[in-house]
Amino acid sequence: MQRFRHALCGLIVAMVAPVAADAGLVMTITQNSGSSVLLTYSGSINTSGMTPLGGFPTTSSMNPSTGLIQNGSATSLWLTTSTSPGSIFGSGTAVNATLASGDAIYTNFTAPSLLALPTGYTSLSPIAGTMTFDGTYTSLGITSTSTAFSWLGGGAGRTVSLNVVSPAVPEIDPASAGSVLALVGGALGLLERRRQRRV
Repeated sequence: MQRFRHALCGLIVAMVAPVAADAGLVMTITQNSGSSVLLTYSGSINTSGMTPLGGFPTTSSMNPSTGLIQNGSATSLWLTTSTSPGSIFGSGTAVNATLASGDAIYTNFTAPSLLALPTGYTSLSPIAGTMTFDGTYTSLGITSTSTAFSWLGGGAGRTVSLNVVSPAVPEIDPASAGSVLALVGGALGLLERRRQRRV
């Protein structure tokens, strides 16, 4: 249930979050509390000057070591000549999502930086989706980084970017910290009393 709530919240955020007109498609990876990773994306793509190549079935997965992110199936591959390829976002291998929803998408940040969009996609119409993966940045081999690729000189709707958000530093519960300090203090006091008895 907690994973479902994370995925639902991610999809809602992806759908309503404001995206600059020239931002294209923006992807964000966040490590949730516990052991799950959330990937959301939203934006729009300008297909002017791109060549549709027909169907391109995909699964809901990612591969940090190749720069691949894909969600859903029955997408239409569009040929893009990337003027600025992106990079990988970690050392992890392919892993399937445990939860996935939203518009189908396929993107590879490394050359040749291919892009697949929902079947029948209309240029500059909104795209949004979310995927949840079991694990943490460490277990999935994800590196906190940012990367992007663009085509046809970039510009409005001609960039796909990825932002891997650095994991939050866990907060220390004051009550727990106090208990630990009390235990340490007690242990040190006991050692000191034993030392004094031996003198």
